[in-house]
Amino acid sequence: LDRHPEVRGREVLVEAIAEGRVVAATHARGDEARLALPASARARIAALLRDQLLLVREDPSGRVLSATGLQHAGALDGRYAAAADVKDLGATLHALGRRGATVAVWAPTARAVGVCVSPRAGDSAVAEREVPTLVALALDTATGVWRGRVSGNVRGAGYHYLVEVFVPGVGIVRNRVTDPYAVALMANSQAGVFLSLDD
Repeated sequence: LDRHPEVRGREVLVEAIAEGRVVAATHARGDEARLALPASARARIAALLRDQLLLVREDPSGRVLSATGLQHAGALDGRYAAAADVKDLGATLHALGRRGATVAVWAPTARAVGVCVSPRAGDSAVAEREVPTLVALALDTATGVWRGRVSGNVRGAGYHYLVEVFVPGVGIVRNRVTDPYAVALMANSQAGVFLSLDD
């Protein structure tokens, strides 16, 4: 509002647009502006935070006068505060990885997350073909944590996440991401390794 002195001191409608719908409105008084989601949009906040959100100022005829993207880190922290109590991020090995592993990663803005597991070094499958296994993870909507179980003997196998996110100006992008909670990494940090510190 500082750059728009013409709206200071008057009631102003600021709209956040997501999927072509108005989802937020505010009033401005003096130098202060307050955004508030209408009750109808609050139930969709998790989905809205996975998309591009814009603040738009329009004239009375609906012509856009200015627009800006929202930075919503504070909204993510507030919406997913329960994630502060999550203790199992990263890979949790079962029987030191001989009976698989459970993986968990905090990615609340992701549209989909999977874990890609490479064959273990020394397995006969590696000699014939190196085909990674992709396991889809499930979102815990209370925490923003994606989890899944990888079966079989994964001890020493490499893994990374495939994370689909919305990138403003680009669209949906799938990123290959190393586990930020991995206890071991392959050369050049190309992938995490299923290892236990108890090994």
